[in-house]
Amino acid sequence: MSRSSSALAAELRRVTDERVEPLERALDALRNDVDGVADQTRRLQRLGIQTMDAPAWVEADPRNLRRRFYPLSNMHLTRGFGCLAQFLCGVPGAADRLVGDFGFEKTALAEAHDSTGGVLVPDDFASQLIVLQEKYGVARGNVTPLPMGSDRTVVPRLSGTLTVYCPGEGQSPTESEPTFNLVALTAKEWVTYSLISRQLDEDAAMAIGTIMANQIAHSFAKKEDQCVFRGDATSTYFNITGYEAAFKNLGTRTNSAGIKVATGDAFSEVVLADLEGVPALLPDFADDDAQWYCHRKFYWEVMVRLAMAAGSSAATEIMSSQAREKTFLGYPVRFTSAMRRTTDSTDQLMALLGTLDLSMKIGERRVREVATSSHYQFASGQIAVRGSERIDIVIHDIGNNTATEADKEPGPVVALFGAAS
Repeated sequence: MSRSSSALAAELRRVTDERVEPLERALDALRNDVDGVADQTRRLQRLGIQTMDAPAWVEADPRNLRRRFYPLSNMHLTRGFGCLAQFLCGVPGAADRLVGDFGFEKTALAEAHDSTGGVLVPDDFASQLIVLQEKYGVARGNVTPLPMGSDRTVVPRLSGTLTVYCPGEGQSPTESEPTFNLVALTAKEWVTYSLISRQLDEDAAMAIGTIMANQIAHSFAKKEDQCVFRGDATSTYFNITGYEAAFKNLGTRTNSAGIKVATGDAFSEVVLADLEGVPALLPDFADDDAQWYCHRKFYWEVMVRLAMAAGSSAATEIMSSQAREKTFLGYPVRFTSAMRRTTDSTDQLMALLGTLDLSMKIGERRVREVATSSHYQFASGQIAVRGSERIDIVIHDIGNNTATEADKEPGPVVALFGAAS
């Protein structure tokens, strides 16, 4: 035992001597009370009166009360404190004597309770963030952005071609020229803005900057898809006209060269002939890179249903699938959450087929960027996070609208619409 341990043991013995005398007096008083209880219990038993709520070992023999307490002699108290002192000083075997001779309960350290070591075991904090969000970015993933050298850019578009004549011998041919028009792009700034406290940025177990960057990218992709497929030229969609509104603006659905009207206005009412009629409208120049664009609900409730109903061999021909690549009628299927998922699609866009890159333009004056500043909210200790891009989206070719079948010219993207009623 070291000198410091010996000094601690001596101090504990001194304190023990000072405390033993009042403990002895308390123990003597307890013995007297026990004697009184035992005598009273015997008198009640002689009168035939049963004592209530007494332990079985007392009922068997009241003298057991005396036996339970009298072994705690003054010597036991003195020896007990001395053994406890040795245990605290690390004397080998002291713990076993406390358990064997004095009835102490020896408990192993365990993490189930804070007092036995549980406070030393912290909760594990996973470095992964659970993110359950719909997928977006389909439009940008299938359209090549056009760099803009100014806030306004115009793209020339061939709107008419030459006419071929056979004037006959000695006759002058009729003059014809190709015609052109312009697709105008006007860049508008799209912005997200957030504030993060400096304390959160410093103390968070996960990289807040990375989380914010991912959320900014997701938010822009979502808004772009919504504008492309659902934009109705209102401020909600930054005055952008998307495919659904553009097709509707052409006029009567049945006269539009690029619209196939379904048999019914609900997913359950669409028949295979409706979907087969969509690629029949697609021009050859847009066929090579054409893809279906729809909500996954439409795919599983309409396309898969019709393919399975057609029979096993026909289903294989209608929709082949390799490595989870969805196809229908030989064309890849791309899901976008911006398309309608409601089964009641009265006069609404259900699905698109075609090559987006030939039908629309995404102009970029400034690519997407994320900027931060700790100066704007300096007094409140907050960091400003600003995501932005300067772009414009224009749908420029979806075909014409005419009642004359021979004059119909569908664009590079064609559509399936629900019936009007």
